[in-house]
Amino acid sequence: MNMFSDQTKMGIIFTIIGPFMILMSTMLFFDRVLLTLGNFSLLIGLILICGFDNTRRFVLKKEKIMGIICFFIGVLLLLLKWTLIGMIVELFGLINLFGNLFPIAIMLLRRMPVIGSILKYPLIIYDFFIDNDILLPI
Repeated sequence: MNMFSDQTKMGIIFTIIGPFMILMSTMLFFDRVLLTLGNFSLLIGLILICGFDNTRRFVLKKEKIMGIICFFIGVLLLLLKWTLIGMIVELFGLINLFGNLFPIAIMLLRRMPVIGSILKYPLIIYDFFIDNDILLPI
């Protein structure tokens, strides 16, 4: 029984390769070629996993436009050899895009056996980032 489609499998591969390239580029003192390849592979991977229509609907929301613009300005700055500033602008764009998903991800991680016991310490994850009234859709 095949659980994932071929498109989703390729998206998972691209999504794994992207952060690995970004990590390698930061180890190599912000190599802009690896950063750019990592960004594009991560972007392609997320598009392939979510699907084209869902990605288009997510990106075209009014509240997400600023994050998209900042992300692509960051990629443009990377291509123009302003590596550190490009990374900062890109990170700001990603936080604007996916910032509302962080509390949900942390709540899910807190329910896992080993990771959850570590994340329950207040010094690791501050509780004011998380609204404890969030109900997970599980």
